[in-house]
Amino acid sequence: MSYRTIPLFLPLPALLASFYIFQLADAGRGIYLQQTIVAAIAFVLCFWFTTRANTGAQTNSSQRALKALFVTALLLYLPSVLALIKSDPTLAHRLLSLGGIRIYLAACLLPACLYLIAKIASNANQRQTLTAAIALILFALAMQTDAAQAMAFAGAIAFIIWRSGWTFAQITSITVLCIANLTLAWMREPNIAPVNYVEGVIQLASSQHLFAGITIGLVALILPTGLAWIAWKGQQPGIAAAALYYLIISACAFAQLTPMPLLGFGASPIIGYFLLAGLMRRD
Repeated sequence: MSYRTIPLFLPLPALLASFYIFQLADAGRGIYLQQTIVAAIAFVLCFWFTTRANTGAQTNSSQRALKALFVTALLLYLPSVLALIKSDPTLAHRLLSLGGIRIYLAACLLPACLYLIAKIASNANQRQTLTAAIALILFALAMQTDAAQAMAFAGAIAFIIWRSGWTFAQITSITVLCIANLTLAWMREPNIAPVNYVEGVIQLASSQHLFAGITIGLVALILPTGLAWIAWKGQQPGIAAAALYYLIISACAFAQLTPMPLLGFGASPIIGYFLLAGLMRRD
């Protein structure tokens, strides 16, 4: 199996284990159906996207990545803008409602953002523009008051800029922005009761049997470990940053602060992962 194929199948253990979680939680058929349909559509779109002819000059790939990064950064503001217009509760600042599905935009877009940032970070001529894009993303996360996503993004950004040889002044500016964002996120983090088949998947499995809890915990580690292995083999900093992001998110999910990526119920982490996989395979 090639490095281009592995990302497509890396989330399979977590997706299959999700059905065991749903069974333990006595989830309705709609949960099973939605999860299956979202995963199938995301997989097909990822495969279709990466099998299209790659048009456009490779010399402009960094410019295209920068434009794509600004677009995704601006998309992160949609839930907050709509929530302010509708005067919705704080949680609505994280979610974008599309029919009966609520999209958690940070989980959808941040992995791809980190991959694009890592792709541009080594280009010294674009670092000021890249810093502005990172600041846009951090401000969007501050508006969403999402401590878990803020921590994961900050950790991955620290890895990227450390590896890319940024100057002390540039590192300091990003560090200050990250600390300010984390402080705001923790101060305004809403007290949301975890759902056992969303944020509490490991605890739910452990309540049945210790071995089940350990197994589900190991399944949760397959995604960040697999991405780290691919990054190490291919010397890909963008994939390494995504692996670190997923590792931190998984730790936060264990503390029931956020949904476990791809394990349990949630369309957004599935969409986010396959968007990342599409970028990985495209390159």
